[in-house]
Amino acid sequence: MMKDLIIKQLKEMQISYSSAFLEWLDNVNDNILETIMFTLTNLMNFDGIQDHINSISNVIDLSNDNEREIRNRIAELIACRFIKNVLGYEIAKIESSKTSIYSPYRNKDKKSCDILAIAGTIEHYFEVKDSSTEIMSRKDYGDHIGYKPATRPYLEEWLYWKINESIEKGATDLFAIVPFWVNPLKDNPKDFFSSWINSICMTHFKLVEQTDANQYKLRIDLKIPDFFKRIILPNRGRHFELVLVNE
Repeated sequence: MMKDLIIKQLKEMQISYSSAFLEWLDNVNDNILETIMFTLTNLMNFDGIQDHINSISNVIDLSNDNEREIRNRIAELIACRFIKNVLGYEIAKIESSKTSIYSPYRNKDKKSCDILAIAGTIEHYFEVKDSSTEIMSRKDYGDHIGYKPATRPYLEEWLYWKINESIEKGATDLFAIVPFWVNPLKDNPKDFFSSWINSICMTHFKLVEQTDANQYKLRIDLKIPDFFKRIILPNRGRHFELVLVNE
């Protein structure tokens, strides 16, 4: 089992872990387990990755706040794996308490980006976001508050402001983990994403055209600078790219 391999790897690397972490491992999907194993065997030379792994493996309990913190950190691990394995870029830096990644395109006094990757001689500044950790409905369940992902109108608003935030930080790429409402493995992969993107193009976005199998061009009511290249949306073994154009 992947969980057993992860525990074995942690022991070999002398990384401590909590009982809450073991419980959490029992309830996550294979993609997350594979991402953690990939991280432990390929990326532990980065300070930022060490911060993420130590924080996740030593989680005290699985309260809502801690679950959200874990998901934020896992999102960056998923992005690193994607950047290295799918895009084929070399990861140069990962943000940590010791390492800041300041894009030359950022607005003054803005925070650093999450990941710096190199493709040939081109630098890519990645901002990583997971919508499920940032916009959630709240409901009291006895002694705790439960959350669920936001619905479609809120997702468009969330994506719009994350694009704006990424541009202010000088990011060239936004890696955004968002919920999908159709399954590309069951539905026609060619049609499913255009159906999905049309479902959130309500106020700020308008679908212009599909430029290739995985890439779509959107018009947006926000000034898009030349340095901002795309939004990457991972989904169940596939990924889609949104290229933004100005009104």
